[in-house]
Amino acid sequence: MEEITTRVDFQQVVREAITTAEREGWPAMAFVDSDFAEWPLNEPALIDTLTRWALPHRRLTLVALGFDELRRRHPRFVEWRRLWSHVVDARSPDEDAGLTELPTLLLGGGPQLPLSVIVTDRAHWRGRLSRDAGDAHFYRERLDALLQRSAPSFASTQLGL
Repeated sequence: MEEITTRVDFQQVVREAITTAEREGWPAMAFVDSDFAEWPLNEPALIDTLTRWALPHRRLTLVALGFDELRRRHPRFVEWRRLWSHVVDARSPDEDAGLTELPTLLLGGGPQLPLSVIVTDRAHWRGRLSRDAGDAHFYRERLDALLQRSAPSFASTQLGL
């Protein structure tokens, strides 16, 4: 288990996880955050890595309370999402779920070597990276519960009238 103690640590762990996903051919990843403002999703190298990872049978699930901040801060990722919309499932919790905050969470890996990254204290950027199957199962269940109370969001294109 690797400890995360700063925002910079978290961002580096995200970069490394996406690089590992591409190298190991993970079939799926999930990113969960209230708004993704502090994720390194606008970096050209990260976008290139996501592009190499994003084969038609792969799936990236995004869950956020809203995607406005992501649109403002990460235009490269927004463009990537438009081009790779067949790989991305973006969702927001239903209004009746009453959520005002989401965990900061990245899930990935395979059945033999799962990976979970969780930030447990956003104010101080404390968290951990784990390769433990029990941790991955616990966070996968939390994600599944969120997905059951969510709806599609963050359309890949804006329709004009």
